[in-house]
Amino acid sequence: MKLTSAKLISKLKRRLQSMGFTYFKETGVTGSFKMKVNSNLYLTLSLTIDRWNDSMFTGEYSLSLTTRWGYTIGDIPRDSYKRISYVLSDEERARYSKEENPNVKDLWWNGMDEADVNSFLEIVELTYKRFSSDSDLVKRILQSNDAKMLAKLSQETIDCVNKGNFAQDLECQPNKEIDFIPFEWFKAAETVLKQNGSTLHEANVIQLASDAYRRSVLDGCVEMKRGKTSSVSKAFADNVVVKKSISSEEKQKIEDAARRKIGKRYGFKQSSWSNWMIKDGYFFYASHVDFGKVSFYVKPCYYDDLIWNDVKRENWNCPDSYRAIASYAPAFLLSKRDIPLIKNNDFTMENCEMVWNKVFKEAQEQMETFLLKNPDVESFTLENNDSVGLSENVDLARMLEMLYRKRYEDALALACSLIEKGENGGKTWVYGDSTKSLYDYVVDCCRSHLAHA
Repeated sequence: MKLTSAKLISKLKRRLQSMGFTYFKETGVTGSFKMKVNSNLYLTLSLTIDRWNDSMFTGEYSLSLTTRWGYTIGDIPRDSYKRISYVLSDEERARYSKEENPNVKDLWWNGMDEADVNSFLEIVELTYKRFSSDSDLVKRILQSNDAKMLAKLSQETIDCVNKGNFAQDLECQPNKEIDFIPFEWFKAAETVLKQNGSTLHEANVIQLASDAYRRSVLDGCVEMKRGKTSSVSKAFADNVVVKKSISSEEKQKIEDAARRKIGKRYGFKQSSWSNWMIKDGYFFYASHVDFGKVSFYVKPCYYDDLIWNDVKRENWNCPDSYRAIASYAPAFLLSKRDIPLIKNNDFTMENCEMVWNKVFKEAQEQMETFLLKNPDVESFTLENNDSVGLSENVDLARMLEMLYRKRYEDALALACSLIEKGENGGKTWVYGDSTKSLYDYVVDCCRSHLAHA
């Protein structure tokens, strides 16, 4: 029998509410439970049903200054978003795990098995206070400038709702009520984004409005709404004009089609949110994962090849598009730009194509400039290279360059020094020996090569 979101929530809701969690309907999430931890922090428990085995589920924690889950952009700590089984100690995990391999940390539960459901709830009860009271993690969250900015926008949206002073000619409003959130929250969110000069996109408006509303509910300032409004017109004030002519789903289809068509014209292939090209041994790709923005990256193809086939020894045999959407290797930023907002009345395939033509024309120019400075991938190096922006893991990039040039002792020394400092490469592994970090695998790789030299 298939495990549905409704069935799973009904099995968990009462116990989670007794712990202090509040259930929120949240589009795109199997189930979302949130609580206010203290005057600054909010904890989210989000549920995920396995796409391959639809009776299995797991859960993730997010600790934040807002109620957004899994939001680790910029300097927001990556470990503020974590699977609940990773909060367990080794002894606790061994007690609850059904895995034959004791090193597997990523646990899943059968939602159709009452014993499994109770096991999951016991683990939540055991770990949610532990995770939300981690003093080092809390300190890093409170110091994050990006987290502070999201909280600031959220508070300004709350204040805007209270004042009822909304901007005119709103362009990025949803055309129907979302998750039982009253329409004035979306009006306030777009108003605040306009006032702050932020990127305007319907998804950004929805995210900000949803967070501000949920914070207000958890703060006890707003009573949660359980049903839909009687009509759209009732929700909007007379002095606010909301122009709607096309749904967000239709917009997305048109924009994706335009991005695919124009990208192909410039030689880029498209996969999900990425448009990519391999040229002269380099992998170039444009990332459109962040609504309203596009980032253009480059990396030597051998980065991925080394990780997949030497460091991890997975004998990876997947499409080249995975170098963009499922890769562990670092890439380097060539440029980042906003996508101009197309107003609803002007949202056509032709206008989207014009926008993306500018994007890909700039990307082509940046690619050509990069190749003029770095024509030979064999000799590409990060040292004294002003052609690229910083990667999220420069140390890993340096190790890969050392491995590629068979400088195994140098790579081993760098990996060991970072491990001693408590760093792990930003990645841990679900499959295989999940107790080992990426840098541990680099160490093993180097020692293996040196032993056979």
